[in-house]
Amino acid sequence: MADLNGTAVFELRLSPVYLSVYVTIHSILVFNIILGNAVVISTVTSIPRPTPNNIFLCSLAFADLFTGAIAIAPTLIARVVVSYFTCIASSRILLFTPIHALCSISVLHLMVLTVDRYLAISRPLKYRLIMTTSRCRAILAAIWTFGLIFAAVPMLGVIASDQWVCGTVNYESETVSIHALVVAAMPPSVSLFLLLFYVRIFVIANRHVKGVSQTRRTGSMGEEAVLRLEAKSRMRATVTTVLVVAVFGICWFPISVKVLVELYTETSEEVQFVYQTLAEVLGMSNSALNPIIYAIRNKQYRKTYRRFLRAICPFCRSKHDPEELSRSNGNMSSKTISTEI
Repeated sequence: MADLNGTAVFELRLSPVYLSVYVTIHSILVFNIILGNAVVISTVTSIPRPTPNNIFLCSLAFADLFTGAIAIAPTLIARVVVSYFTCIASSRILLFTPIHALCSISVLHLMVLTVDRYLAISRPLKYRLIMTTSRCRAILAAIWTFGLIFAAVPMLGVIASDQWVCGTVNYESETVSIHALVVAAMPPSVSLFLLLFYVRIFVIANRHVKGVSQTRRTGSMGEEAVLRLEAKSRMRATVTTVLVVAVFGICWFPISVKVLVELYTETSEEVQFVYQTLAEVLGMSNSALNPIIYAIRNKQYRKTYRRFLRAICPFCRSKHDPEELSRSNGNMSSKTISTEI
């Protein structure tokens, strides 16, 4: 198929019609990822004093935004284009480095969010002392640094390799194979562990609710009302995080299966391309689904969505828009921002 001594090899694996459909689907995905996560980032940065949960979700939104902005296009090129650069092991691995980095960064965010929810529910009085802003920044710096280093590991195994790895050919490097197995195991195993851990969190939360009810019976209604509001806010943020973890596990599970199929089975290039595309589109769509979860769970995100849509499409503005009615009645100054999703 290729002359390894030259650089003039260039083919497309799809016909013009299928290529246009392929590119259109990915373009729609990229648009929704960038728009949705821009909304999340804009909303969180508008909060005067964001909670640690907001800070971590904002960082996760940046990871999702980068997935749409810089990770999808190289993956698309690697799947569609057959050339010396896209098929030689030492250069092909570079095209998948962004998606590997951002996947691992997302997994680490989910782990940190789970610990954050555990501390918020189990130690509500000490939570703010433990999860300070400076500590949150240090945690995020560690997450992003580790994710980038983890994604760079496969490059060490093929740094000088001229192996042709397009089609159904697997990398000869053991480093790449082991890394692929870790990537395959990470999303489902971590998601399952975190969801089981949330069972413990909800048990603790239920115990606190009973404690609040006991406070009501003692007659301390003022304190009871404050405790109920705080507990409700913490629980709402916890449920949102559970949804994010569950959706992540569902979206990325096919990727895990895909990696195992590629390593241990033999299929035709046509069949391989179909399941690669389906699995990767579903995995990448996770970056577009997170903002939808936030919008469903939080009114302020829905307002920001409408503001973005009006900026993009002036004709989308409705005369019955609640925000427009509020502005016309002079009530915008009284608008409050929910600090928990």
